[in-house]
Amino acid sequence: MHQQFIDTHIISTQGQVITQNTNTIIFDDSFTQIAQVEASLQAFNQEVTDAKALLLADLDDRAETHQQVGKVVAESAPELVIFHGKTIQQALVHNPKAYYFPDKFSLHNWLADRKFQNTHVLVLGGKALKIETVLQFI
Repeated sequence: MHQQFIDTHIISTQGQVITQNTNTIIFDDSFTQIAQVEASLQAFNQEVTDAKALLLADLDDRAETHQQVGKVVAESAPELVIFHGKTIQQALVHNPKAYYFPDKFSLHNWLADRKFQNTHVLVLGGKALKIETVLQFI
């Protein structure tokens, strides 16, 4: 995967790419708009051909936003989708096979038990949930 492509198509200038064990984590917690998630997911799917996962946290506190983002995720989701937060629960309507964790404790435990290997993990969300705490468990 090319760093320039990631920087211009998948994440914003605040995002980062982290190589951890055998995994590549593409992380950006500055997303608040559905269009940002849609563009990022499309580019992620275009560029990454290996095993991939999406971890999406609350973008804001509006149910409508998350219902719409649920549709976007359903249309272009990778094999594994994980939702985190309270409002993102609205996205489950369109993603019944997604994993959902309302709290960090259960998400951290699940990620630690999951033991990702050779996976590209796209982690997106707004800053409010401090989603960066999950990085150590991937």
